[in-house]
Order: sequence, then C-alpha cells, then structure tokens
Amino acid sequence: MRIIRYLIFFGSLYYVSKAVVFEELIFRGAVLYILMKRCGQGKAALITALAFGIYHWFSYGIVGQVFKMLEVLVSNGIVGYLFARIYIKTSKIVYPIVLHFGYNFATMILFSKEKNIGLQLLIKTYAVDPVKPEGILSLFVLVSYYIGFPLLCYIFLKQLKAANNLS
Repeated sequence: MRIIRYLIFFGSLYYVSKAVVFEELIFRGAVLYILMKRCGQGKAALITALAFGIYHWFSYGIVGQVFKMLEVLVSNGIVGYLFARIYIKTSKIVYPIVLHFGYNFATMILFSKEKNIGLQLLIKTYAVDPVKPEGILSLFVLVSYYIGFPLLCYIFLKQLKAANNLS
C-alpha cells in the first residue's frame, strides 16, 4: 500500500512539474518574449497576464460559469502579471518556474483533491469537519489564498529591485 502512495505522489509531482514548465515556457518563455519585442514590457506583461487567466478557464473546465471565470481571471491574471514582471526584471525564466511550481505543489499536492491527480497528502479523512471555519478564520484563509501568494511575488520583485540598485 505504501508503494502505491509513493507512486501516486511521484506521478502527481511529474504532472505538476510538466504543467508548470509547459505553462511557463508558453506564457513567459515565448508569448511574453515575443510581445516585449513588439509592444514593450508593460503591455506584454498585461497581455500575457490576461492570456494566463483565460487559459485557466479551460484547464479548470469552468467556461460558462461567469463568476468563477471572473474569479480565475483576476486571481490567475494577477499571478501571471507578477510572474511576467519577475521574468522581465531578471531575464531568467527559472524564477517564475520555481514560484509557479511552489504554488502548484502546495495547492495541488499538499492540500488537494485535484481532479486530475487524485487525493494527495494533507487532506481531511473524516466525514464531517470537526472545525467549522467561520468569521475571522475563513476570512484569513481567503485572504491568504488570494492575496498571500501575489504578495509574496511582489516582495520578491522588490527584493530583486533592491539587489539591482546595489550592484
């Protein structure tokens, strides 16, 4: 049974790694690079962020669910924009890949019932949740999910800027 868990874990790790590398090579490695040459860094970052958000409508299978589509467009668009700015600042695709992988690893492998890769590591195994997150706890989880990771990327960008100013 333990071997099966390892196989599931490594299969999921492969799935997440492949998806992240594919998305980063497409959106930052190709589209952003081409658009930067044609319309400048700022517009290129915005266009690829929008495209990144729209792409996830299809990968999440939510086309037609207007409010969910808007939520995904905004949340993935912000992250896509930050990944684009990091790539622009560093000229290295490895940073967006590592950040993207870390985010997907946490959401798809650690805390997931992801439909494409199945049950993962830290998911509840009981029928009824003994803690009902209400009020401040649910607000904290919501803020952490939608603001925490983009904020982390923003801080990373500021650190890059500060490091570039020193050199």
